[in-house]
Amino acid sequence: MSITEFTVPTANSEPFGITTGPDGALWFTEVAGDEIGRITTTGAFSEFPAPGNPGGIAVGPDGALWFTEIGGDAIGRITTTGSVSSFAIPTAASVPHRIVAAPDGALWFTEVGSDKIGRIATDGTITEFTVPTANAEPFDITVGADGALWFTEFNSDKIGRITTSGAITEYTVPTAGSAPAFITSGPDGALWFTEADTDTIGRITTDGIVTEFKDPLSSNELQGITAGPDGALWVTEIPGTIGRITTDGTFTEMAVPTAGSGPIDITTGPDGNLWFTELDASQIGELVVSGTLQVGSGSSETLAFGQNSNGIFVLGGGAELVHGTASGTTNIGGGIDEVFSGGLATGTTLNGAYEFVFNGGVASGTQIVGDQYVDVGGTAISATVSAGGAQLVYGAANGTTDVGGGYDEVFSGGVASGTVLNGAYEFVFNGGVASGTQIVGDQYVDAGGIARSATVGAGGAQLVYGTASGTTNVGGGYDEVFSGGVASGTVLSGAYEFVFNGGVANGTRIVGDQYVDGGGVARSAVVSGGGAQLVYGTASGTTDVSGGMDEVFSGGVASGAVVSAAYEFVFNGGVASGTQLLGGDQYVDAGGTAVGDTVSGGGAQLVYGTASNTLAGSGGQQIVFSGGIVIGTTISGGTVTVETGGVVNGAITFAAGGGGILFDGDQGAQADTVVGFSEGSDHLSFAGETAATENAVIASAQTVGGNTVLTYPDHTSIVLVGVTHVDTGIFA
Repeated sequence: MSITEFTVPTANSEPFGITTGPDGALWFTEVAGDEIGRITTTGAFSEFPAPGNPGGIAVGPDGALWFTEIGGDAIGRITTTGSVSSFAIPTAASVPHRIVAAPDGALWFTEVGSDKIGRIATDGTITEFTVPTANAEPFDITVGADGALWFTEFNSDKIGRITTSGAITEYTVPTAGSAPAFITSGPDGALWFTEADTDTIGRITTDGIVTEFKDPLSSNELQGITAGPDGALWVTEIPGTIGRITTDGTFTEMAVPTAGSGPIDITTGPDGNLWFTELDASQIGELVVSGTLQVGSGSSETLAFGQNSNGIFVLGGGAELVHGTASGTTNIGGGIDEVFSGGLATGTTLNGAYEFVFNGGVASGTQIVGDQYVDVGGTAISATVSAGGAQLVYGAANGTTDVGGGYDEVFSGGVASGTVLNGAYEFVFNGGVASGTQIVGDQYVDAGGIARSATVGAGGAQLVYGTASGTTNVGGGYDEVFSGGVASGTVLSGAYEFVFNGGVANGTRIVGDQYVDGGGVARSAVVSGGGAQLVYGTASGTTDVSGGMDEVFSGGVASGAVVSAAYEFVFNGGVASGTQLLGGDQYVDAGGTAVGDTVSGGGAQLVYGTASNTLAGSGGQQIVFSGGIVIGTTISGGTVTVETGGVVNGAITFAAGGGGILFDGDQGAQADTVVGFSEGSDHLSFAGETAATENAVIASAQTVGGNTVLTYPDHTSIVLVGVTHVDTGIFA
């Protein structure tokens, strides 16, 4: 092992956080210099002004670097070209400290000063969650193998866990006064953290079991921690040491050349080496775990079980055969490495080369500009696929990131989890499964393929010929469901879903637009304020709430919709069947048809076309406009208004609950029939109604065949079936 140090150009800048950027360089914060620094693996520096004492730094799902402004109560963002923006945190004196990208497509950060965990979306929207323990001082945060966020509580001797929905659980560290500081996800699936005040490394499983390992070699103050390329954990120690602990608790240490340099944060670089910040010396350190070996054309290097190697370069025609552990391998120009059962390859870089991960083999952190084949039983973890690269999954791939034209393909028996697509592609073929994909690119779900819990961002698309469940579409993203495709539980937030001929969408939650094409089927959708369902095919069981709307066009059929404080439009050639209007409005346009609807609770059915068998319940009203036709309406606590030019075909029936009918014009020569009328609970009205005209109508009433016939002043005739005596009490 060897350490090289590089002096930051700005003196006394106090470099603090460090991470590997999407451009293959290391990016770091300068807390005293108010700058963001960049260093290549050859030691070339760039610096960019940044406000607010930048602290923690992480790569976001948008390909930019995001950082905390410790002194500015804000979260900053810097592109790889140096463009900086800043987003204020709602809570004053929050003192944001560390930040990490999460599986939900946002970044999460700690607020030391306000005892909160913050979440910032890539559009700058911030949400905050209060830690249950007061004065906890949440310090560092990382993503666990369970997909939750795990954080340290420096002042309360606890480790916290928060789900992406905001549910927090806390676990107490056994040693009092331990001051849990930095935390990382380990190669064993557990979380590892430093205890700054007790010279101890802690380990916590995702079910909350804590183990502690006392550092026997020194009494240094333990700081940053990261999983290294060799399968161990590496730790920075103040005043000037780098420590290493294996997953079984074995410690080793190495002094930093500059005494008292104050190493703080540490990460694995794109070259497979460890890079760390030196706060007190204003330097960046590089630790090379071991030397390098080149494997040329026609040659091979075999690592037997239990044998380790670091930094191998495999050239075109060369091969690395891994049965043990290989770290930081670089494969270029046709070079090959093969990871067999029991083998572990970490930090491999493929440049126009190949990696084969066979049954029982594990590849972690591969950088792919070439091809990675993950065989049945093989596992790939946290790969990055760039333009020209491909990951072909027959086994399991977790946490892959596809950027700028890269793609992964999930075949029969393959499972891809937590993939992030940034301008890239994922193909899920027959028998393949993709879970939790973050899509700012294109995901193709083939017939027989399955996609679960994907998130589609602006500019992204999910194209479903197979099965997609639990997709979330946000900010302009869209999914398309084709013939044979089934999408279930989709959530549209300012986004789009297209259900084409032969496609099926179940349970979509719409704050955006859903287009159900001719031959397409939508079931049990929920449309909220600002959302719209446009039906040219078939929609059943839709619920429209608080300003949402569905529109049924020619050839479209909507059945069983529930409209609450919302709107349904049935246009010429469209059909709505069994709609429940609960405080909402249904517009039945000329040529549109509504069948078997129920109106109640302040809802209204406005009929310009045809409505048959409507039930006007308590608080509901049916209004028949000129050209509109109603057939077989039943009144049970509601009202029916027939405007001039409106037509009633067949009887209007009163049921239990009372109600009324207003005739507002001459309905033609044929008398309108009313069945079930009961004086005292039911009532009639007519245009221009006065006490005098009521008396005149009653005086002219005739009894014919056991029915009463009333004639209104506009010559409208009403037949009250089964009624033989009337007086002015029948009028409202």
